[in-house]
Formats: sequence, structure tokens, C-alpha cells
Amino acid sequence: AVIEADVHRADGTLVPTQTRLSAFQAHDGCSMTAGVVRDVSDRVARERELRDRIDQQAAVTDLGQRAIEEASLDGFLGAVVERVADTLDVEYCQVLDLDEECEELTLREGAGWDPDLVGEATISALEDDSQAAYTLGSQQPVVVDDLTTEWRFSGPELLRTHDVRSGITTVIGSSDEPWGILGVHATEVDAFSRQDATFLDGVANVVTAAIERHRHESELVRQREELVALNSLNDVVRD
Repeated sequence: AVIEADVHRADGTLVPTQTRLSAFQAHDGCSMTAGVVRDVSDRVARERELRDRIDQQAAVTDLGQRAIEEASLDGFLGAVVERVADTLDVEYCQVLDLDEECEELTLREGAGWDPDLVGEATISALEDDSQAAYTLGSQQPVVVDDLTTEWRFSGPELLRTHDVRSGITTVIGSSDEPWGILGVHATEVDAFSRQDATFLDGVANVVTAAIERHRHESELVRQREELVALNSLNDVVRD
């Protein structure tokens, strides 16, 4: 028989174990059972990592399909933050929209944040003022294990007031022409893995493609409207 159970160590930590029991006959004829208990933490961790990777790949695929079907950009961005927060099982996810003239980022869409902050809260886009601002000049996702000991930039008030300790941020668009920032945050220290950063970057690429598609469609609409207006003007002139 095989029994799997979590066992408490003397120091209080919980360890997943597997016990294999085998029956045997003792010299005196009594039936006895012996077992070997093994620590299976590594196996459990690998299985959890595999499940997480499958869930993350499914999320990227589903969001890619949603990007094609969703007519509203804000509707799509809202779906993104909800799905990412759920997939990574974290408290906060946000899309920040960059305003280069004002040198600030606006909370365009968010999951976990107070609804009153969405569309209103801003973060400085100057390099040393926030993780998001620092990310704008980065070529890859920026991971923070503990915001209280972070030395590359300061923690903005928006994160401090929500007890954020760790997070990942990545650029939407390109580092040369950024549109904004996609980020996730947790109240736990060291809550994210390298795999999580790769996943978030993949979602940011999907968001970038969706924004470009909406820009293209908006431009086509504008051109059609100009053509209709020009044709109407020509009709007036001919009359």
C-alpha cells in the first residue's frame, strides 16, 4: 500500500511524504507491516510547476483568442488583469497607461484595487520613482522580491498603502516605444518565479498585439469617415 500525507517536522515545517507499506510474516508466525517514509517535496514541487505552466499557457492562449473577439480595448484589458491575477493567484494586477507629456502612468485597468482608483490613480514615470517607471527602460521583466529592501527604485504610495511586498512588471509595447506597463503584486515576500515573469511577458505581448489591432481599426474608421465626408462635399459642389 502507498500512503501520501503531509508530516510536521520538529521545527514546525510541513513536508509532503510518501509511505510504502509491505506485509510480511515474522519468525513467530505473526503478520506484521513495515513501511518506508520518503520526503517527496521535490516531486511535488515539479508537479506543481508543471501544472502552473500548463495553466499559464492556457491563459495566454485564451487571452489571445479574446484579443481577436473583443471589440472594446478596455473590455479586453479588464479581462487580462482578472485572468492574470487568477492564474498567478495574487492580490493585484494592473495595466498602467503611459502619458509621456505628464511623465506619469495612470491605472487604466486593475484587479484587486479599489474601483475608485481605476482611471484615477497615477504613478510617476521618472526612472527612480517606482518599479513601473524603472521597467520602462528595461529590456525584460523586472522582478522585486521584497519592496522594503529594494535599492533600484522607491516604492510608490499606491503600493505602500496596499502592503505590497513583491511584484513583477513588464513593458507593453517596446522599450523604444512603450505604451504602458503590465504588472502583478503580492503582499508576500518572494512570491514570484522566473516562470511567472516569462508568463507575464507573454501576456504583455498579447496585449501589445491587441492595442496595435485596435489602433489599426481606429485608423480605418477615421479614413472611412474622411472619405464619406469628402464624397458628401463633392456632391454639394456638383449640385
